[in-house]
Amino acid sequence: MGAWVLEDISKHAKKGDSMVVFSRESGPVGVGTLRVIYEYADMSEPATVRAALRKYKLRALFLSMPQALTGEQMSALGLALAETLPTGGGTTVVRLSSYGLESSKASQGKLGEAHLRSEAALRAMNVPLVSIRPTSFFSNFDKYDLPALLE
Repeated sequence: MGAWVLEDISKHAKKGDSMVVFSRESGPVGVGTLRVIYEYADMSEPATVRAALRKYKLRALFLSMPQALTGEQMSALGLALAETLPTGGGTTVVRLSSYGLESSKASQGKLGEAHLRSEAALRAMNVPLVSIRPTSFFSNFDKYDLPALLE
């Protein structure tokens, strides 16, 4: 996770607040008043995600699934979250999804299907859910957006 992200989050942290980063990598232990905890979890291995989630009582979880995952791996991860998080409002999940999936005409193949299955599994377990559906990311600008604009 970029240091600039942690610095921005730390501006809104209250003394004693903690943020848990589930990752295969380690990072800083604190930024400003924010205590940052790195917990090992490999998104391609739902068992490691379950084990990491069970250690913490989270108010919110931001989820951005790696694009390197297959549709089946994304679905398995979404199901693992739904089965592990407390039901009925204990943890709000904010997840990065794909633009236009709420439309019945939208089709993004296995990626779109995986997002929809993950969202359905979380809703079925009454986990509060917010799906962010951006049209693009700045990190994709050079590779995808700029060439299309120059055509």
